[in-house]
Amino acid sequence: MSNDNVNKEIETLIRGSDLRFSSELALVEFTGEDVLEWLQGQATNDLRTSEQGNPLAFCLCQPTGQMLAVCQFQVLNGRNFVLTDNDAAVLDRAEKMVILEDVQAQKVEITTNSNPVDAIGRLENGVPLRGIDYTEKTLPPELGPAFEAKHVSYNKGCYTGQEVLMRMHSRGHTNKTWVGLLLESPVEGKAKVQMNGEDVGTITSAAMSPEFGAIAGAMLRNEATQDGTVVQVGEVKGRVTQMPIRKN
Repeated sequence: MSNDNVNKEIETLIRGSDLRFSSELALVEFTGEDVLEWLQGQATNDLRTSEQGNPLAFCLCQPTGQMLAVCQFQVLNGRNFVLTDNDAAVLDRAEKMVILEDVQAQKVEITTNSNPVDAIGRLENGVPLRGIDYTEKTLPPELGPAFEAKHVSYNKGCYTGQEVLMRMHSRGHTNKTWVGLLLESPVEGKAKVQMNGEDVGTITSAAMSPEFGAIAGAMLRNEATQDGTVVQVGEVKGRVTQMPIRKN
């Protein structure tokens, strides 16, 4: 099937994906007899639960459990696609880790009418942006309970980074979490967040929402991440809300 013929289905895929907010949205097609088995060993989620037409979100991690990419697996007309915010990492993993398996990966150039959405929609929906809200030092659970539940399975078999994530899961918590802030006035990214006069984290993204007013995403130490916790960003007061952002 030509790229022109898949564009309508790709449009649908993108519109239904959190990755529509990414400025580096890319599509990789996997072919070969061993694709599902090989991807199962790389994805943080259980691809065995994926069905035709039902996308499945996952992360691609380093052996340390830290994130390289956010991805979505989708089967369209028998073809295996991975939508991602970091195609370079996905293609590099295939190049280095496909050994004897029958697996090939190739970037698919796509032209759609779906454009990246700005920080307002991204923050309201609790979608982290690579290089801004998460980096290659971030662990999936640090992006909050909603993100973790959607992207990580703790009941599947082995995958790259599983040992670290399982150990963290059994411990029951992270040391920090990405949360939303409802603010009295706008703030800048990378600003320090304080609670009771002590630094507890940093703003990652900020925006002005028509619904919520000044909002931000912030990576905070866990003692400051409970809903309703009052924090200070410079002279600006704010309250913590879990992602996705909501009034509390």
